[in-house]
Amino acid sequence: MNQKPYLQVTRDIFWMQFVWTLSFFGIMLLIHVIKITTSQFSEDEVSTFFASSSITSNIFMLVIGIISSSSFIKHYVGHGITRKDFFYGATIASVTLSIIIPLMSALINQVISFIIKLADLPIVFQGYKSERIDDGGNLSDMIQSVILTPIVELHSDPLLALLIFSLNILTYYIVGWLIGAAFYRFGTIAGLGSIALGGLVLYIEDVLIHAGLGIGMYNYTFTMPLYVSVFVVLVIVGIILCIIRQFTKRVAIKV
Repeated sequence: MNQKPYLQVTRDIFWMQFVWTLSFFGIMLLIHVIKITTSQFSEDEVSTFFASSSITSNIFMLVIGIISSSSFIKHYVGHGITRKDFFYGATIASVTLSIIIPLMSALINQVISFIIKLADLPIVFQGYKSERIDDGGNLSDMIQSVILTPIVELHSDPLLALLIFSLNILTYYIVGWLIGAAFYRFGTIAGLGSIALGGLVLYIEDVLIHAGLGIGMYNYTFTMPLYVSVFVVLVIVGIILCIIRQFTKRVAIKV
């Protein structure tokens, strides 16, 4: 029996993006090793690999979400794959990648810790803490809060750390896909509007996760059960996916 087209798309897109991820993690690992080495002379504390990759993976996923939205649909529709199958396949691939990346980061983090303990190196890891933001919520603070998303360190609560990491990068990928799809389908003006919408989505996700973790932001403080925060974020991601589906449903393929 022939494989369903969307499963073929899922496999192809996932492996392509996984190769990109390996390159990304290779660069991140090199930078981390350099930081560890230089800390031997400066006695500075070093962030854990898991914390560092949690932040940088957001931007990585945003970028590949933007790139993938136009390049992949052009390729697959041009080879006879329906837009519907492409959408389902790309969605499953993005979810799978969002699960794999935190697991890879956690594994590398544990290997690094093991090697450091085995070599008895005097490395001091700086624990990342998502702190309350007390400023008035101006634009620069909002941008900073979106980039520096809440992080739970792996050693404190492994399952929660993996969940927050995965949820963050999935949201960034979907926002990137939205932006790329809007530019591809409608052009510059709508594309710029999608950037504003995407920024709002990331900001709302940031506020919800802060609330779920019990961390206040700006001049207000509110908390909610973490499962409610996660559920609302997933609903928002689902809504954005529905918008992307409408954008790509009858999009003309540019040669």
